[in-house]
Amino acid sequence: KQRYSKVLEQKNIQIERSLADKELLLKEIHHRVKNNLQVISSLLKLQSRYVKDPTAISAIKEGRARVRSMALIHQNLYQTEHLTGVRVKEYFDRLLDELFAAYEVGQGQITVHKRVDDLNIDIDTIIPLGLILNELITNALKYAFPAETQGILLVRLEEDSASESLILEVKDSGPGMPEATWKQTPTTFGFRLIQALSDKLEAKISLDNKDGMQVVLQIFDYQKAA
Repeated sequence: KQRYSKVLEQKNIQIERSLADKELLLKEIHHRVKNNLQVISSLLKLQSRYVKDPTAISAIKEGRARVRSMALIHQNLYQTEHLTGVRVKEYFDRLLDELFAAYEVGQGQITVHKRVDDLNIDIDTIIPLGLILNELITNALKYAFPAETQGILLVRLEEDSASESLILEVKDSGPGMPEATWKQTPTTFGFRLIQALSDKLEAKISLDNKDGMQVVLQIFDYQKAA
């Protein structure tokens, strides 16, 4: 019995060491991925200095924001104990701060109302979810609050137990879109990206342009991390 207990103890020690090594390796991977994404973001910023066309500059700026939204996910993963999921409250806060800084939103210009459940979302869900949120916030900052116009931005992510779905809502108090722009929305790159990512999450999209711009996604294929 003593011999068996000693062998079992040694095996448990080996398993614990192996798990610790794997956890350290996984954190290092997330750290390196984050660093590589930051390098890409820096290269895009450098490239934008040599571009004169406003449309191209805007496209590069939006590309940088998408890269940063993914970099933040990997940053959250290696800085916390949760290696398989991201706390959405913290992630949403950081993403909003990044976008407000990128689009030079003035102090007190936009009042943000956040209703975000304290969820730990699996990485396979948070990446498309983060990219969708990035597109929606970017559109609001670009079109809803021109020339330092003041306004309100609602960001909501809540679980709906009745339908077993996740509800993402972004709504601004801006003037909404002109009818011609509204009709073109489904053909824009940003909306097509949102549509593709929504399909991955098996989400239903609804848009309302009557009182500002409101986009609601009902997400059925999502996973919470342990």
